[in-house]
Amino acid sequence: MLYDFIDDATGETVTLPYDANLVPRIGDEIKHDGRTLRRVFCGDIASAEIARMTWGFPRASNALPKNLPGCKVDKKGRPIITSRKHERELTARHGLVPQNLDD
Repeated sequence: MLYDFIDDATGETVTLPYDANLVPRIGDEIKHDGRTLRRVFCGDIASAEIARMTWGFPRASNALPKNLPGCKVDKKGRPIITSRKHERELTARHGLVPQNLDD
């Protein structure tokens, strides 16, 4: 499963894979690639994960912006996500990052 961490020095959000039994608690700090990262909660990732487990793929995304360039959309303009890899690629290409809900 993927979890969000923030580098407080730069404000960058970093998403890292963790086994659910080993993931640090929200607010805990870890060392990763020479940086100190703090675990944060991300509702967008949680809701996307719930949607993936419930409906699978392909599916319309409620978390991504409507009419996103470079991807098919449904009648309401919601991007059609074909896989988890596709979702990550879209967010990276458009510079989208999960919201830090601690602010």
